[in-house]
Amino acid sequence: MTSDYHSLTREAVVKLLEQRDAELKNKDTQLKNKDAELKNKDTQLKDKDAELKDKDAELKDKDAELKDKDAELKDKDAELKDKDAELDVHKQYTPGEAMEKALRYAFAVWIRIGRYVQDGRFNVDNNLMEQAIRPITLGRKNYLFCGNNEGAENNAIFYTFMACCREADIEPYKWMKEVLSRPLLDMTEEELTKMLPSNFK
Repeated sequence: MTSDYHSLTREAVVKLLEQRDAELKNKDTQLKNKDAELKNKDTQLKDKDAELKDKDAELKDKDAELKDKDAELKDKDAELKDKDAELDVHKQYTPGEAMEKALRYAFAVWIRIGRYVQDGRFNVDNNLMEQAIRPITLGRKNYLFCGNNEGAENNAIFYTFMACCREADIEPYKWMKEVLSRPLLDMTEEELTKMLPSNFK
């Protein structure tokens, strides 16, 4: 009996030790997984930090480039002012004369005038806008008889649509006829946006 008791006790102890060893191995595996996860996150953070540093360096390069261009324009502006002073170009004309005013204006806004050579999105002139508002300018006196403020506002909206049609190369009458045939009051904002001349097909 005593031998059997001791034998059972040893078996129970062995099982407890094996169970404890399995628990420790499981915890060790969990710790290793967490360590690998932390290392992975650390690698991701390092990659993001490197990416941000690259972007920061790129922005600094662009900023330096813009500063160089701005400094170059300022140098050219100063050079032009020096030449202007040397030639006394303004003194060749009577103060207030049209040419004198034009020269003073050109030199005053020379840096802004030269912006179009830095960015291709800028036009050399605003002829498109001038052409768009020409009908309004020619009919300015007629607009004194719109009746009231609401009529004048509606008139401005109408001419805006017409100018947009010309810009989009759309026949205004065809566009107006198509738009007015739709149930505008029941249409959503997205549907109305699609009816604008720039989106009209």
